[in-house]
Amino acid sequence: MKDQSGSALTDRQNIIFIDLQTIRNKLGTPIKELMPIEKWGLFFSYVDNEEYADYISELVRSDKGIMVAEKIVKRMSEADDNWYVQNSLYKAECDRNSIEYYAEKKGLEKGVQQQAEETAVKMLSKKFPVSEIVELTGLSRDQVLKLQKTHTDKA
Repeated sequence: MKDQSGSALTDRQNIIFIDLQTIRNKLGTPIKELMPIEKWGLFFSYVDNEEYADYISELVRSDKGIMVAEKIVKRMSEADDNWYVQNSLYKAECDRNSIEYYAEKKGLEKGVQQQAEETAVKMLSKKFPVSEIVELTGLSRDQVLKLQKTHTDKA
């Protein structure tokens, strides 16, 4: 990349901008009439497009570098398929772990709720005031009154 005066910005890196839309407009041009950059641009633009597979195959056969690139792209595609499978397995495992976690949490919450209700029933049997039972157990007033009604009905 160069500044406005034409001097290189750095000697460590060179950035080239390619207008792929202009290159894509060359699709269908006889391969022998394409410049190397146009071949590469068309290759990368349409390498995975089944509609242009014959044209891209002809383009690949015309350049050894593009032949090598096609092999790499095919390996990358296989890796993408493998990545998809691995990612799907990972997501399934995360979902299973989440389900187990929330089931355990819900079970613990249910146990805590049950313990609070048992404590409230004992306190009711010892004639503790409802307000104290609410305060000490964390149950709502309505829950304690419901337990009181149930408990006195059984007595």
